[in-house]
Amino acid sequence: IARVLRRICDGFALAIGSLARGVGRNAAALDPAHRRDGLVLALVIVSVIVAAPLWFGTSGWLSTIVASVVTEAVGVFDVAVPVLVLFMAIRVLRHPERGPDNGRIAIGGTLLMWTLLALRHITDAAPSPGDPGWSDGGGYLGWALATPLVSAVGKPVSLVILRSEEHTSELQSLAY
Repeated sequence: IARVLRRICDGFALAIGSLARGVGRNAAALDPAHRRDGLVLALVIVSVIVAAPLWFGTSGWLSTIVASVVTEAVGVFDVAVPVLVLFMAIRVLRHPERGPDNGRIAIGGTLLMWTLLALRHITDAAPSPGDPGWSDGGGYLGWALATPLVSAVGKPVSLVILRSEEHTSELQSLAY
């Protein structure tokens, strides 16, 4: 049964990947050894699972858990997570042979997002975990970066450091 399910998933991923690669010029002639259709399908599924409760208010045990975990982790930026995951899926689908570039883009995007979360945390009166406005801040990730930084160098210097990191991450993400 496991083999049958794997073949069904592989076939579905190949069909979706082939359909998506058919759009545009460069990805249609991609060598089959470079295709990453399974990873792309997994990223698309994650994007849909995260978007459903956050954008459309779906209910159910999985939706409740996903919405809670994502919102607690990234706070007010939770609505952007499905878009970012989908962007990475499209990037891997269109350019799977550029593995190192895809990795750099993922790292740069993650640093940019983490910096934005910390900036949001600092500018949102630095809520503590469990405060009523917690989900309007930068979540646990913003809190984890901002709190030690602010305690070490103060709020004004922290804002300068994070703003400079934000620009560096933007440049790194856009360079490829």
